[in-house]
Amino acid sequence: QWGSYFYNTPDGHVFRDYNSPDTREFEDTITFDVPFPSTPQVAVVLHGIDTGYSDAMGGAGYVTNISPTGFTLGIRAHPLSKIYAIKLAWMATISPYITIT
Repeated sequence: QWGSYFYNTPDGHVFRDYNSPDTREFEDTITFDVPFPSTPQVAVVLHGIDTGYSDAMGGAGYVTNISPTGFTLGIRAHPLSKIYAIKLAWMATISPYITIT
């Protein structure tokens, strides 16, 4: 299975988790449309980014809590970047012919 995730900051503010304004991370739960029979491998890649001018910019995605029904998708921004929106693409598989590292 595969999908994409788009996070747009509320009201165009710089990327942050509004529960804790000092953090540069955000997490959300992704639920598979059809559960896997076993725990899949999951890969995530940066697919798009909307930034303001700064000397340093960037963001990254990560996954945790992988289960047959879904996973937690995390987004982390570079400490000095101004990110207004970020898009990640993900893929999950149980194929024995694919190894995601």
